Amino acid sequence: MNEVRRTYYAILQSQGELESQRALLAYLEELQKLTGRRLQQEAVLKADSLRITAQRTKSLYQLTVIEDALADRKEILNRLLGRELQTEFSVEMVPASLPEELSLQGARKIATEKRPEIKTETIKREQATLETKIEKTRYILDISIQANYAASSNISFLPQSVGAVGVLLTWQPWDWGQKRHNVAQKVDAERQAQLSIESAREQVVQEVDSTFRRLREARGLLTAAQAARDAEAEKLRNEMDAYSHQAIVLSDLLQQQSSVANAEDQYRQGLLAFWRARADFERALGEE
Repeated sequence: MNEVRRTYYAILQSQGELESQRALLAYLEELQKLTGRRLQQEAVLKADSLRITAQRTKSLYQLTVIEDALADRKEILNRLLGRELQTEFSVEMVPASLPEELSLQGARKIATEKRPEIKTETIKREQATLETKIEKTRYILDISIQANYAASSNISFLPQSVGAVGVLLTWQPWDWGQKRHNVAQKVDAERQAQLSIESAREQVVQEVDSTFRRLREARGLLTAAQAARDAEAEKLRNEMDAYSHQAIVLSDLLQQQSSVANAEDQYRQGLLAFWRARADFERALGEE
């Protein structure tokens, strides 16, 4: 199930990359048209125009790569869900934060209630407790009561009816310590089962704590990367407007475009780290 969740988040990432790449392609197409007009006016060099054309061609190639990656991930998810590989679907953006992220104590409580390994060890402890109780009942006396009644109406020298009640007590007081030994073994097994529960709970809590912190770090990194990307994108729009009014040269615009590309790459890496951390945290919570 964790693989399904990771694949789902990878699809969300690909969809985000697809939107960003399409926006970049639209920008390059506009820049190519503007540079073409400048070339006719001999306001830019032909090499600059060819450079923009090359960047647009590269952007088209990258768009194809992203579309193919998205198609691959959708096929993987279809396979994991037991559907036809070519089944078309779209995924919806999940909430940016989970309620469990607001409280570490709450996340621990949910995980200890949901994680199957704790449930398994709890069942073993309950079984060990029952076996201990059964073994202790061997100290109790075995009491049997039997009642008989007989009628002999055709025999004159015997009583017309006879009734009898008997009580049988069975107890073995001397067993050379066998009962005590058996009970001690059951009690020890019960104690070991309780220790296994505590060990499993500690392991689950440690895993929740670790993934909680990693998710918090990934969210902080993503927030910073998104802010940097938005700032560089806004600056690029301003530079594009300035270039259209011939207030700056093409080299300045291309330099800012490079800064936007770097910021976009950092954002993608941050987004990937965030979705992975999110998947690990949900798995630690015991989400199916």
